[in-house]
Amino acid sequence: MIFVVSKRDVPNKDPQSMTGSFISIYRNVTQHIIYDSVRVDGRGDGVIHEVQLRDRPAVQEETDSPKVPPNFSKNKITYRVAALRAKVEEKSQEVNALKDRQSVLQRRVEVLDKIVGEVGESVVKPPKEAKESFALNAETLENLTKFYSFYDESSMAVRTEQRNVNKSLEKAERELAALEAELRNAEAACSVHYYSK
Repeated sequence: MIFVVSKRDVPNKDPQSMTGSFISIYRNVTQHIIYDSVRVDGRGDGVIHEVQLRDRPAVQEETDSPKVPPNFSKNKITYRVAALRAKVEEKSQEVNALKDRQSVLQRRVEVLDKIVGEVGESVVKPPKEAKESFALNAETLENLTKFYSFYDESSMAVRTEQRNVNKSLEKAERELAALEAELRNAEAACSVHYYSK
């Protein structure tokens, strides 16, 4: 059986091995096919019972070629598209992980700042129930000093990590944008190459 795609003959299996009923499916046929122009001819003892032409959209995983056969430039292009898609997916996951880390660090900064604000208010204002003034003694001052030292170290460490994550995120987003542009170009080249023959 021979199938003609864009003025090219594509052989389908060995004719000697085709006995009995079978269905022949052709994938990646042009979208611009003229349905009335489809013709199926047969030679020999075979009988063609039915011819159907279905236009079914395919997901990217079905159209991307996992292997590159030698001397077949179309598959080299689709392989490149598949490889770029994998890189884009990997980079997207990296960007999402960095965004998650960024939001966690932001929340830590907010919580630390809130705790410091509440501790500061309780030092300045006496508790409402006691109606006694807040006693500042050596032990209280020592505990406050320890707390503020802890806050200083924790806050600085978190903010430094936050800046590093922000830089990494910006870089990863630029790389993702470049990969997406490269993928669009490769998909366009694949489309042009496929339909130009």
